[in-house]
Amino acid sequence: GEFIADNLAEPGTTINISENVFGSSALNDVDPKISGSQVVFVSYDGKDTEIMLYDVATDTLTQVTNNVWDDNQALVEGNNVIWIGQDVTLDTELFHYDITTGETYQVTDNTTPDHSPALWNNNVVWVGTDSIGGDTDIFQVELYSWISTGTPRITNLSSNAMLEDSMPTINNGWAAWETAFRTDTGGTQKEVFYYELNTVTFPTNISVSAAEDERPMIGDGFIVWKETQDSGFDLRIGIMPEKEIIGTVELIVKGDDLIEKDEEFYVNIAAEVATVAQIGREDSLHLTNDQITIGVIND
Repeated sequence: GEFIADNLAEPGTTINISENVFGSSALNDVDPKISGSQVVFVSYDGKDTEIMLYDVATDTLTQVTNNVWDDNQALVEGNNVIWIGQDVTLDTELFHYDITTGETYQVTDNTTPDHSPALWNNNVVWVGTDSIGGDTDIFQVELYSWISTGTPRITNLSSNAMLEDSMPTINNGWAAWETAFRTDTGGTQKEVFYYELNTVTFPTNISVSAAEDERPMIGDGFIVWKETQDSGFDLRIGIMPEKEIIGTVELIVKGDDLIEKDEEFYVNIAAEVATVAQIGREDSLHLTNDQITIGVIND
């Protein structure tokens, strides 16, 4: 199989962008993914599969990998190409290619399979194996995080004692996946979880049902997934919570230490709509920006 691309200069005609990649039109080229003018795909060279990158704007074909092991599950976004490939131990690892520099990085290095990556805005999520529990979890890394330290900053998003976490997706600062866990009757049931990136929160179960919930996708402020019941399949949408920045403001009053009954402390937050939160309450203070005014009345 070969890829046929529309020739943008001549509407209605096509060009073959992968013909003779490895000297034979009989070799298969599969699994194309697109971002902007970049097309990444998997090509069989007669011995194993390799990752190829075609730039429609410049009509340039680049061979990203060249080894003796299979490379698959390629994705492209912006300046980044990622894929799953075998290493010398023959388990599968996550790799990254910088289109601008031509540099290739091995992101994971372990003895268990890594697979099913998803890519968004320099962030990758994928399925890996928990080294402690031995179950599959969802992992996340920010690309180029290894430049300053030499080691990728990998985070286990779903770390749990459940069964298998799978089908990760990522978009708009959120990651989502499906989790199979044990039920009270000894069986398993799938639920959809989500996590806000770069936070210290816990994953949230957004589906919470007795049905099988799986294959989530993230939109602009919502998640959609498939729900399986005895009567058939349904699609459900869950609305994501608005993102918040929660901070603590310390109020220091210099002067007398008399307690006055009519004394009031206030915090005025400069936002699109000014709000007031009184000190001493247990309410969380949601900061929309860093412009705040602290004052004391009747001191």
